[in-house]
Amino acid sequence: MGMFDQLKRSFLGSFTGNSGGAPLDPTRPNDNALEAWARVEKYDGVIEDATVVGRHTSPCGDRVSYTMTIEDWVIKDIKFEIKGCVFTRATAAMVAANVQGRTVQQAIEISAGDVRQAIPQIPDDHPHPSILAVMALYKGLSIYSVQNTAH
Repeated sequence: MGMFDQLKRSFLGSFTGNSGGAPLDPTRPNDNALEAWARVEKYDGVIEDATVVGRHTSPCGDRVSYTMTIEDWVIKDIKFEIKGCVFTRATAAMVAANVQGRTVQQAIEISAGDVRQAIPQIPDDHPHPSILAVMALYKGLSIYSVQNTAH
């Protein structure tokens, strides 16, 4: 089991589904990871004095913008704003939750495929929210890398 799977399980375990309070288990196909991630509000908003901003817009017009505070290559805080559907919101929240406290190197390892696997309720014909969430992250992390690498 990889780092992303462990984070996903520990984070989703704190949510409850429609079953009256039982913890969500992302290993069970009937659990609604989409609903759990769409309800996360901890990462909503903007960090006014952010180290970097990473944003990306998909061809359909959905947009994710992350503001991040990064110190010594560790993501100390992350917030997001979105314009888009519930799938975009859920993927942005999942990415934010899973990178906070991680190094830039660890965060860059998260792929759109990881996000899609973790939220199986995203329809097969709707791949862009996962791509959008990680592209916005990658852009912010790339900016930080360029700004903090000796030339």
